[in-house]
Formats: sequence, C-alpha cells, structure tokens
Amino acid sequence: MVITIFDALGIQDYLFGSNRLADNIGASFLVNRALTTWPLEAARELGGLKVNPSSGEFPMSPGMLEGAPFQLELIYSAGGNAIFLVSDLETAKKLAATYSRRLLEEAPGLAVACFHHKVSSESIVLGQELLQAIQGLVDSKTNRISGSPLLGWGVTQMCASGTEEPALFFDTSKNRLLGPTALAKFRNCLQAKDHLRGFLKENIPVGYDLPSELDDLGRSRGKKSYIGVVHLDGNGIGKQLQSILCDTASGSNQAHLKRIREFSDDVKKAGERAIRAAVSKCIQDLDSKERTVASGLSLASDPNKGNLFLPIRPLVYGGDDMTFVCDGRIALDLAVTCLKSFSEDGSRYACAGVALVKSHYPFSRAYALAEELCRNAKKELQRRNMEGAALDWQIFSGGPMVPVELLRKREFMAQDGKRLTCRPYSVLPGKPGHIGDWRSFRDRLLLPLQRDKPWVNTHSRLKGLVQYLRQGSAATRLILDAWRIKGYAMPEYCTAGLMDGFFADATPYVDAVELLDFMVPMS
Repeated sequence: MVITIFDALGIQDYLFGSNRLADNIGASFLVNRALTTWPLEAARELGGLKVNPSSGEFPMSPGMLEGAPFQLELIYSAGGNAIFLVSDLETAKKLAATYSRRLLEEAPGLAVACFHHKVSSESIVLGQELLQAIQGLVDSKTNRISGSPLLGWGVTQMCASGTEEPALFFDTSKNRLLGPTALAKFRNCLQAKDHLRGFLKENIPVGYDLPSELDDLGRSRGKKSYIGVVHLDGNGIGKQLQSILCDTASGSNQAHLKRIREFSDDVKKAGERAIRAAVSKCIQDLDSKERTVASGLSLASDPNKGNLFLPIRPLVYGGDDMTFVCDGRIALDLAVTCLKSFSEDGSRYACAGVALVKSHYPFSRAYALAEELCRNAKKELQRRNMEGAALDWQIFSGGPMVPVELLRKREFMAQDGKRLTCRPYSVLPGKPGHIGDWRSFRDRLLLPLQRDKPWVNTHSRLKGLVQYLRQGSAATRLILDAWRIKGYAMPEYCTAGLMDGFFADATPYVDAVELLDFMVPMS
C-alpha cells in the first residue's frame, strides 16, 4: 500500500497575481477545481475508485483498509491537500501522472507537490503512517527545485499580466496580450460565475448579478473610492487537523478516517455558511426601487442586461480560509457578519483582516495587507491568551507598503508613547463596555458620532481632535474638558471612562474619526 499526498504550492500568488478582478475570479475557480475535483476525476480514470452513485461522495466504509477490492481510497480532500490510499506504487504513479497532465492542460502556472509514502506493514496504524507521509512531503518540498517559466523567442510579445510568459492570445475586450496562465484564468471567469451562483443557490434575487470588475462593486464614480479586500482565516484549524491526521491512538483505522472526514466537513460547512451570510447581508439591505444598499450606498448596473451588481464578490470560499472583495464602506460590517456566522456553533473561531485600498491599487498587495492584518488579529488574541474572533483593518491610500507593525509605530503613536488605535478589536465573545469590543465601539461610539446631535454636523471638530491626541493624554484632557463645558461631551461607550481620551495606553477616538465619513453602517 502507498499513501499519496498532493499539496498545492503558492496558491495566493496564483490567485491574486492580477489586478483585474475577472482574472482573479477565474484563478479562484481553477484552484477550486484543481484541489477538489481533478484529483478525484484522475482517480476515477484509473478505475477502482468507489463512489456513492447517488451523491458522488466517497463512502465512509468499507474501504481498502478493510480489504475491499478497489485500488484507491480517498482519505481527505480540503485546504489545498488531497490524500489517497493506493494499492501499489505503480498505481500511485499513474494517479500522479494523470492528475499532473490535467493541471498542465487546464491550469498552467499552478504548481502542486506530490509525495508517495510506501506503507511498511500490512496491518497499518493509519495515524503513524500519515505522520511519516506528511513529514516526507515536507522534506520533499524543502528540497524541491523551483521551475522556470517557458521563455519565448526574441520576437515574442510578453503576457500583459506580468507572468513572464510569452503571449499566445489577444484579448480584444481589454486590448491586452495573454500568456497561457492568464488565458486559462480569463477563459474560466464565466464558469466561475456559474459555479458561485450554484454555490449561493437561491441567495441572489432576480434582477441582480455578481460583479466581475472592481468598478462594479458599487463605489461612487468620480470620487475617491475604496474597495475592501477581506481575508478571514480559522484559528488553529491547521493544527487541529494535523493533530487528528497524525493521531496514533484514535482507535480503529475506520474510526480515524471518520474523525478526519467529519472535521473536514464541519470546517467546510462553517466556511460556506460564513460567505453565504455576507452575501445575504447585502441582499437584506437591498432597496430595488432606489438601487441602493446600506443606507443609500449606490449600486452599479450591467449596461447590457440591466441587472444591478451586488457590492460583494467572494473569491475564496468553502473552508476556513476565505477571501472576498466588496465596496470598502461596508467591508467591516460584512467581515463581522462572516466571523459570527463561522463561529455559529461555538466550536471554532476565525479572525479577519480588512485592507481598504483605492480601487486600482495592486490587488496582490492589497491581499497581502489583508492577510497580514488577519495575522495581527490572531497575534493579539494570543497575547491576551484568549479564544475568540478578532478584526483588524487599515486604510491605505497608496505609496510603498510597509509592515502593519511598523506603520502603527510610525503613524499611530502619541508623543507620550501611547497608542493612537485600539485595533485589533474583539468580535467574539462580546464584551459590552470594554474599550476593545467591536460592537460597543461601533454602536456606542462610531454611530452616535455619525448620526446624533451635537456631532452630526460638526465632523470637522472631531477631525481636529486627532492633533490633540497626537500630543498625548494631557493635551487631550484639556480639549475634552472644554468641549464638555460647551455641550460637546464625547459618547460614553467604555465603562472605564475616557476623561483624557485614553484607557491605559490606547485610544479608540482615532479609529472612530478615521471611519467617520468612510464607513456606511449596515442594518
């Protein structure tokens, strides 16, 4: 017997290497197919792979581990990995060759590592063998020699997407030359839309569609407009899966397989539920007569079909690693909706990073920023030694991108050493009245400053507060005391009190001022 593992390499670079949303949509569809569907289809081509004909799912049992007469059994498939139990090494090599050919033909540029682990004994302990197979894969990836792109002749035009591949197709719709990788993404955009519609099922109402261009996300044309690139990642999911995969004392092999598949299925359902919840949130706020969503935020329309575009487009979904792009003004509310839905059953949490960038900012850099913000939220939870969901964001206007930690030290520090931000904010579990609680910050500080008297028409006064906050708590106390005398007392959202604008070493006021005219709250 042989354990064969397929593991995708450089997924994020492949997914977000283009600044065109349509290309990234096509790439997302190809990655989904390459990591979930094609390994199974390659196994079917070889024959002997048992599948439940009514559902297309692989059976829990009996399997090869119990002596069933077929050559391949799927152990696990999710998160960029597929693990098979194969009858012999020759069949395993044929499986890898069949799968590799499919990748080269339909998803050029997407790299996948493969490792075959020969099982040493007939009466195997699955956990021990998986542990050895995974370590073998790690060693194989470490020693892997990176490939080079296929170069063209001196007279060859290069791909416009920056892949360093020779062009072989001219896209008349965008007046650009495409190489094989970019062409595969471009040609799969429409299939990706059909796939996403099927995934969302009845969630998209008649007369609405999913955007394929960043300019169709609902941003205000002619104004300084921002998109939100939102990345969510489950907390410790990889470690939990690794622990289950390599558990050497989990009972029988079939019981072990059941645990692996049930865990994978639970995480997949949580990720799907989270993305559907974000799309549903947009739809709940629709006003078809006014062509708006979320307190008057306008919607773009399809000039050919007349459909209105939803201000959100999921890119990666169906697991604990999720990414979507949306109108920047509703990005934070949609991210929180996802986090809450992912943790609906209380058994797991996730964190979110939201990069708010100009609509034509390089997409790969925006995604890298969102990913870094997500990691920053996770680090904050670890620093507090707590389980939960957290949210971090950053508005980035342009220029060279610097690490978030360096940016915050350089631009979000008062003269007395105190922090001019409370980010990341805790989303779950809720802590009403706590300075770092998102719901309290949003509902009891930000919204009153946006909507209530005396602040609704005096936003310039609030923006001037930032200069006093930069000087430190002493200067801030003087101006806040003067405001109270004049009837401009700041909303009381933190039970600890913010008489000098700070609690301990941080203030939420700069965060609120930053979002004052930027965020459009959803109902």
